[in-house]
Amino acid sequence: LIASHQRDFDREGYDIISHHDSATGQVVAYFGPSNDPPPWAMQTKEED
Repeated sequence: LIASHQRDFDREGYDIISHHDSATGQVVAYFGPSNDPPPWAMQTKEED
């Protein structure tokens, strides 16, 4: 699983740990440029 995420990061410049990879069923992490995260990465639980 980690190798798959590393490949995605290397290829795309970012990676998402999706609800499929999360015990909570939520997107739990975004790895990529911190100055331009996708809008959903900034959501709080109350906004879901």
